[in-house]
Amino acid sequence: MSNKLKFANTGPQMSHIIKDHPKETAVPEAVRNMIEATVGWQKSKNNSNKSAEIYIRKLDIAAGLIGWEEPNGKVKDYFKDKLSFLNSGGMTATELTTAFCEIGSSVGKENSLDRNYGQGIRTSVLFWSELLCVTYKNGVANFVWLGKEELGGSDFEIDIKSSDGTYLVQDCTDWVKENATQRGYNLDEDFTEVIILGKEANPTQDTFDKPYGDLSSPKNWISKAIYTRFWNIPDNVKLMIHRDVRNSGPSGYQQFMTFKDCFFYNNKQEGAEKKCNETIKVQKGKHRGARIHYFYDAPIIGTKQKHVTTSLKANDYGWAGGNVSGIISNNEMYDVKWHYSQEASSLIKLGIHKDFKNFKIMYELPQDAGYTYDMYRTKVLSGQDSILFDNEEVLQDIKDNMPEWFSDFVTETKIRSKEDVLEAIKQRLAAQKSLFNSITGMTTNGNGAMQGQSTPRQNSKLSVPKQRRKPIIPGNKGKRFGEPVLPEIIPNPSVTEPFFAKVEGTSAAPILFTNPDWKHLENLSLQIDPTKGRWYLEAKTQLENEFTICAVIWWFNALSENLKANITAEEYSDTIAPKSINMYLMAIQTSVYEGVLNSVRKAQSKEDVEVQKTEETLYV
Repeated sequence: MSNKLKFANTGPQMSHIIKDHPKETAVPEAVRNMIEATVGWQKSKNNSNKSAEIYIRKLDIAAGLIGWEEPNGKVKDYFKDKLSFLNSGGMTATELTTAFCEIGSSVGKENSLDRNYGQGIRTSVLFWSELLCVTYKNGVANFVWLGKEELGGSDFEIDIKSSDGTYLVQDCTDWVKENATQRGYNLDEDFTEVIILGKEANPTQDTFDKPYGDLSSPKNWISKAIYTRFWNIPDNVKLMIHRDVRNSGPSGYQQFMTFKDCFFYNNKQEGAEKKCNETIKVQKGKHRGARIHYFYDAPIIGTKQKHVTTSLKANDYGWAGGNVSGIISNNEMYDVKWHYSQEASSLIKLGIHKDFKNFKIMYELPQDAGYTYDMYRTKVLSGQDSILFDNEEVLQDIKDNMPEWFSDFVTETKIRSKEDVLEAIKQRLAAQKSLFNSITGMTTNGNGAMQGQSTPRQNSKLSVPKQRRKPIIPGNKGKRFGEPVLPEIIPNPSVTEPFFAKVEGTSAAPILFTNPDWKHLENLSLQIDPTKGRWYLEAKTQLENEFTICAVIWWFNALSENLKANITAEEYSDTIAPKSINMYLMAIQTSVYEGVLNSVRKAQSKEDVEVQKTEETLYV
């Protein structure tokens, strides 16, 4: 008998697994299941060279399969507009019981930390929707119906629904044959269909338009979930998505195209600007063997289109194509910088200052290198550490291996650094030397770590021994640290109202982006010169410089406090967020304004004196 740790009560654990499963993983889980089942079915039939289609659509469920009787005797057995996933490859009743009625089990898959967990579509759906699976194998069809039953408070359990409460799965061969045409079933081949029934299997809930209940989801939620997860789809599998569950595009079914499909399709079209791509293998470092995919995806020459060509192609077919820089593991994408602001924040660290949508960078981890996933497959892990696109080792690999042609495009985006305030920043920092006592990492050679640490805050009330042992380290005289690395200061359109400044960059190359069009600059400048004349421009320049200097000082103060363990890493991040910097600048704007007002008035007075002297000379 082996001694192994096990659950004494699986009820709460199962409830937690289901309740905490991110709902946005449901579609990727369903598509992955469809692909794996179809590929497995093709191999079992020796049909690997033959293409098979899998389908996502929205259909009604005809009467005669599931339903219930209301207290008033009315029967509910027709269900409208239910999201459906149909793939090749079926299951017997026994296999369906294993696959759907036992959490932690799979059919035809290897369960491990870097493969499958046996959770998937069930645990990602069952907290917010009931689930139906219909499967057909060797001429026999069976189904299983799963749903959540509340137990009071926050407790619940998952019921396997049946008319008499005795059978887990039930035969539905007659129903499948009767409805084969309406549902697109090919009775000459095995298949499986998974259907999202909605909350409490509501017969009228459209589970594409309102999958989670009352609120409508964006029309591109399914396409986006697939486009930002699947880097590759096997050549012998065609994912077909119906117009009813797409954002736009042609009617009927349309074969899904990944980002790469769209990119290379456009690259072949006459009249398109020549786009560049290259894949480089990482030869050293923590992720040796990783492959970095560099894409330059520029707009089409000769058109007025503002979108990059790949997004344009993707949007034509309703894929909701967007930004896809991120991490790849086993042909799936993680930590994808989908939103413009996410991609901008990441690419800025690589020296890209504008035109972010033109640049796509995917960091593909080597397979079978010991990488695993978090419980719900939302992140790739190395041990317990998340591998994210913004990790310093990932960004450094991208920089070190960047092809020359790609680097040239990056250089074209550079916005000139605002160097006229650096000397003023140095002078201001020199007056606060105490700042640098703890900024040992921010040296001019860039060998330190700029990011906040997570050391707990020290309690100043604790007694400290007056005498301590002095460590003796032979041959080590200690290390002197230089001045802090001053950031590049770059006016950049990525900082928009109502914010003035944003901290970006890495430890070796910190950056402060500023908003030269900040409304407060104009408002304060107009108070000094309402005519918007020369002194208005002078005031605006001085105000911009002074607010920039103050933002840098605020940043260094926060960094110093963090490195002295007076504030935590989370507090540090909050302190240097654009909103916090703005609050500080608004708090000191009166003194900044008065300082600039005095400076401008002195300059005006000096000029008036010079003009008067000139006039007196002329009239003598």
